[in-house]
Amino acid sequence: MVRVDAMWQDETGALRIVPGILEDRSRGGVSVRVKDQVSVGATLEIRWQNEQFSGVVTYCRRDGVLYILGIQRNDVERDASQ
Repeated sequence: MVRVDAMWQDETGALRIVPGILEDRSRGGVSVRVKDQVSVGATLEIRWQNEQFSGVVTYCRRDGVLYILGIQRNDVERDASQ
């Protein structure tokens, strides 16, 4: 389990930063567990250790008191075309 920071602008335009846990990681994206609900379609920046990337929330599912986010990397299409 890796701790991450998730950053995005909410519906009001306010910057939100919440800690999370990296659940799963693939070339196409990540799954992150956080305490706040995030709208599908929101663009997030995920940072951990010496890595970071941006992506779009593809799902947000409640799991107990936390939420599991599916985040697709923004640069996947570019990588696939190279």
